[in-house]
Parts: sequence; C-alpha cells; structure tokens
Amino acid sequence: MKKKNVKRLVVINSLKKKEFLLLDDVVYLEASDNSTFIYLVGDRKITVDISLKECTLRINDCYFRRVCKSFVINVNQVATFDKTKSAILFHHNMQIKLPKEQHQAFQELLEELCICM
Repeated sequence: MKKKNVKRLVVINSLKKKEFLLLDDVVYLEASDNSTFIYLVGDRKITVDISLKECTLRINDCYFRRVCKSFVINVNQVATFDKTKSAILFHHNMQIKLPKEQHQAFQELLEELCICM
C-alpha cells in the first residue's frame, strides 16, 4: 500500500474553539513572555499561552529551527537572508531581524538544510 502525502496539522485549543492549522502554513514563531505568537501565511497571527520552547518541542520538525532567543522559523518559508540589514525575509512579505552574532549560525543552518549554489 502506497503512503499518501500526509499534511501535518497543529491544533490550537482555546476556550471557545479548536483551530486546525497546516504546519506548512506556519511562517515563524515569536516569544512573548510565557506566550508565543504564531505567524501564518495570509498575514494571520495567533497567540498561544505556552512558551516558545514548549511550542518548539511540540512541533518537533527539522525545518523549524530556533535562530535566536525570540524566534523559531520555518526554513521552508525563507525567501531571502539580507546580510546588510540583518533580516530574514519570508515569502508573503514578512520579515524578522536577526542579531548580528547569529549570522554565522544561520548561514550554517541554511547550508545544512538547503541546496546552496
């Protein structure tokens, strides 16, 4: 039996509803005290009441990588790394600033996960 391409889902629980998100639609996550902002394709943002560390553990996907203290990114959503502006630009016109001391580690991450030309 052939294995189908299964899309991984993230379930966000709140008091009023359960929301089902495709993991591929997550662009990046941002720490905010003991909460985490989840930024999605389509300029959507969801807040969850768990830490960035806990979100990362629950997602447990090799393409979601912590690039600094405040951000975990979906490497599949990266469009450009602007070294001069110290910015990671994503598809869908989103961007985050990366601390300059993290440049080398981020470039090594890209080399590990991507085909570089």
